[in-house]
Amino acid sequence: MKTPDSVEEIANSRRKTILNFRKHWKWLSNNPERNKEDYFEEFSIGRPEIDCYLCERAAKLQNTGEFTESCEKICAVIWENLNGDRISNCMCRNSLYWAYCNTTNLKDRSKIALKISKLKINKNGR
Repeated sequence: MKTPDSVEEIANSRRKTILNFRKHWKWLSNNPERNKEDYFEEFSIGRPEIDCYLCERAAKLQNTGEFTESCEKICAVIWENLNGDRISNCMCRNSLYWAYCNTTNLKDRSKIALKISKLKINKNGR
């Protein structure tokens, strides 16, 4: 697997951000016993905001270091729940991300991470 670019380079490019977000979650689907931050250590790269390329880009675009806009408006992907229904953001209690964080079953973690890696692009996002 090719080593991702620096966090700064990724945050500057929407396409690279999405690509590296997908690579990160694909890696997690293949390594369900590992955690999000392990990916960055594995490839010796800087860790983005909240260990997420999309969050790093959102913070950079807002130029505040905080998340002041709705994730639904700014996030580059469309977040879903386990049923595939659109939800407002990854931090919603019924989101795929929430499900990933709250399961200890490695098969389930792998399946959820794979679903996250394939989330649709938010054409209205930034």
